[in-house]
Amino acid sequence: MSPVVQQTFLIQNPTMNLNNAAVVTPVELNKNLLNTLFKFQPLSKLKSFLISKTGVEKTYYSLAEILTILKDVIRGEGMFDPANPSVILCSQDLEEALNMRALHVTEIRDLVLSHITKVPDQSLREKFSQQINNCRGTPINVSGTNLNNEA
Repeated sequence: MSPVVQQTFLIQNPTMNLNNAAVVTPVELNKNLLNTLFKFQPLSKLKSFLISKTGVEKTYYSLAEILTILKDVIRGEGMFDPANPSVILCSQDLEEALNMRALHVTEIRDLVLSHITKVPDQSLREKFSQQINNCRGTPINVSGTNLNNEA
């Protein structure tokens, strides 16, 4: 097995030493990054693009959520080279949002990361705990709601 494949990272923890440290693989680090919450930089053209495509404006997005929306839009609008589907051919709106005419699929994650900033966990905890406390005790009416999407 090559040294690159064997590469791992240690998580520093005050109760751990090198003999009992947790080992985190690059795959696990990527999964953690995908589930991390971010907010867009002020006046982000990419955020405006996502809002125009989804009709939903949010303060916080996970990286996975942003990438999934982009994948669905790119696939749905056929923004790829049929001869080489790994090349994204941007629409005029996406080109304006990303400031690129075309890109390889491997470039999209880093490009998105340049438009967003990680939200500190503490500020999220405070914000969501306030929202949860405000919602507690509020009855939710689901009568007449079709939860199975049946006609």
